[in-house]
Amino acid sequence: MPSFAPEEFCLPPVRLESLGGLLFVNLDADAPPIQTLAPGFEEDLQSLIPHFDALMPMDTFAFDSPDSANWSANWKVVVDNYVECYHCHQAHPALADLMEMTSYEHEVQEHWARQVSRSTRTDNKAYPFNASDDVQIAAYWYLWPTTSIWLVPGDANLFVLSMMPNGHERTAFSGHRYGLTESVDAERSEYLNAILGPEDQSLCESVQQGLKSYSYNQGRFMVDAAKSGVAEHGVHQFHRLVMDALQV
Repeated sequence: MPSFAPEEFCLPPVRLESLGGLLFVNLDADAPPIQTLAPGFEEDLQSLIPHFDALMPMDTFAFDSPDSANWSANWKVVVDNYVECYHCHQAHPALADLMEMTSYEHEVQEHWARQVSRSTRTDNKAYPFNASDDVQIAAYWYLWPTTSIWLVPGDANLFVLSMMPNGHERTAFSGHRYGLTESVDAERSEYLNAILGPEDQSLCESVQQGLKSYSYNQGRFMVDAAKSGVAEHGVHQFHRLVMDALQV
């Protein structure tokens, strides 16, 4: 057709925004910018993550279990588990030995939250690291609705993982490890892949089954004025965001 103009029939544009060098796709053309939704988030990452601007994607990260990329739990159950460490002493004894839980604290903002242990043990039951390593703290960020970011002790690192709904009772994972070199801390990787990941998967899948109980109603949020590691302020924030999104 001589009068056909291809530029008039393009694919619809999709919003692409950068936050701290991470790219976010948004299919809602009318949604507020991510910087408006998550003020302070990028600055918080930069303040706590060593070599933040120099980190490069190294490899795809997934828990190393037979069905690691697809947990049999609703994504809300998975996020619930991620945004608190109230369960860590009982469910993750090695992790609780790595972090000084008395130094554990929560930062809760409108659309993001962060947990951090500013004091850790180089000699612990999870994996060893050196007092001279770049990262001496453990920090875990959550950005509504599906993004998690981790920083763990050892050489310079960053893990970015999406927790995406894959049906009513399954959650799919995809993410990357960032660092300065391609070398991998084998002991740290083994702990994250073979121990911590399966521990959390088992917890989430057990909770999903428990939600089907006819006797289940609801529990209480564990709160602490100091917003310490024995609190569930992040869970309360997440539930509020879910209710707001559903307009309940």
